[in-house]
Amino acid sequence: MSEQIAPEIPFPQDKIRVLRDYLQTNFPGQTVHCEYDYVNVMLKLRMERLGITQMIVIGEHFLDNRTAQQIESGLRQWDLAGALSKIGPALASLTHDRLQIKELREERIGERSETYSWIGNVSSGTNVPRQ
Repeated sequence: MSEQIAPEIPFPQDKIRVLRDYLQTNFPGQTVHCEYDYVNVMLKLRMERLGITQMIVIGEHFLDNRTAQQIESGLRQWDLAGALSKIGPALASLTHDRLQIKELREERIGERSETYSWIGNVSSGTNVPRQ
């Protein structure tokens, strides 16, 4: 029987494990907190590193329509970890077919945002990040 990462979260554990392992592999020593938002129907992953908090929210549609392997492939192709490592406090959203990363600045003026679209079939290798 496989390890239960977050049994209270109503998503397949293999998908949650892929997300957690991706972050922990790319940010060694960091704890990834995982919770489910029942009101907004989304998974929330929170990571605190170097005194900053970075949140990743993942919509139900995104998780329901992809296998664990497709999720892992997409994270690598989008280089979510690389983008997060270059900025401070941030909110990354994985919804439908895109990844959006918003750098949150204290003054809230001139927030920088990047959006990547999910194009093609990840398992076939044709999924290409697009800005």
